[in-house]
Amino acid sequence: MRQQSFLENIKNFFGRNTVFTNLILVNIVVFFLFVVLEVLFSIFMYSDGFYIDFLKEPHLKLLWFYLSSTSDFGAFLSRPWSIITYMFAHEGFMHLFGNMITFYFFGRYLDQFLGSRKLLSTYILGGIAGWALYAIGYNFIPMFVVKGHGPMWGASAAVLATVLAAATYRPNMKINLLFIQLEFKYIAGAMVIADFLSLKTGINAGGHLGHLGGAIYGFILVKQLQKGRDLNAWFERLVDRIMNLGARRPKMKVVYNKSKAAEQSDEAYNYSKAQAQQKIDRILDKISVAGYDSLTKEEKKFLNKFGTN
Repeated sequence: MRQQSFLENIKNFFGRNTVFTNLILVNIVVFFLFVVLEVLFSIFMYSDGFYIDFLKEPHLKLLWFYLSSTSDFGAFLSRPWSIITYMFAHEGFMHLFGNMITFYFFGRYLDQFLGSRKLLSTYILGGIAGWALYAIGYNFIPMFVVKGHGPMWGASAAVLATVLAAATYRPNMKINLLFIQLEFKYIAGAMVIADFLSLKTGINAGGHLGHLGGAIYGFILVKQLQKGRDLNAWFERLVDRIMNLGARRPKMKVVYNKSKAAEQSDEAYNYSKAQAQQKIDRILDKISVAGYDSLTKEEKKFLNKFGTN
C-alpha cells in the first residue's frame, strides 16, 4: 500500500469538514490572510497615516484593531464583534502553532467525549469567559488597572477551556507527549499553574489572565454537566436557530382518520424526526456525563417513548 504524503494527510484531515477541523482551519486561514495583507500593505499602502497609534505600538495595523478586542468598555462597544473575532487572530506563527497544536491534542478528545456541538460551544464560550476575566482585571484589579487598556487576541482562552473540559471529564486519560505518557490532569494543571504564576511577572499578564478565564469556564462547565446542568445549552440552541434560518419550514398536511405519521408530508415527517434525533442526542450526551439519574422526568419519558417506538 502506498504511503500517503504529508500534503495528502493534510488534505484528508481538513477534508473531514468537522467542527474540530474547521476551527483549526479558520484560525490558519485568518492568520495567513493577515500575512498576505500585511505584505501588500507594506508594498502598496505604506504611510504613517495607515498605522494606528494604539498603545504606542505602530505595528498594529487598522485591521488588527478591528479584529482584536480590548478591555476598554467604550472602545469595545464600537466593535462588539471583537469578542468573537479576537479568538481567531494571532500575532505570530508560533502563537498560532502553540494554540493549534494544543487544541489538536485536547479538542479532538473533547469532540469524542461530548460531541461537536459541545466542542464548538466550549471553544466560543470559553473564549468569551477569557475576555470577561481580562476585562474585569484591567478595569477593577489595581495591578492591571495601572497598566492601562490594551489589545487582546489569540485563541488561548478558548483552547484552555477545551483543555480543562477534557481534563475534567477524563482526568486520568493519558496522552503521548515528548516520548512519555502524561495524564490529562497533570498537563492541564501545569498549564493553569504556569499562567497563574506568570501574572506576577507582568509579562503578557493580560493574556495569562484571559487564559485563566477560559480554563475556569472549561472546568466549571464539566462539573455542572456532571450535576445535570448544561451551561452551554442556550448557546447551542442559538446556533441551531441561526443555522436553520434559511431552512424552509415544512408544510403540514392533515388527513383525518389516519395514523399520526400519515398526517404529515414527507418533509414534515423528516423534519420532526431530525428534531427528535437532536433531542435524543442531547439526552444521551447528558447520560454519558452525569448518568441516567440526572435526567428530568420529561427527558426520561421522552427517552422511554423513543425506545418503545
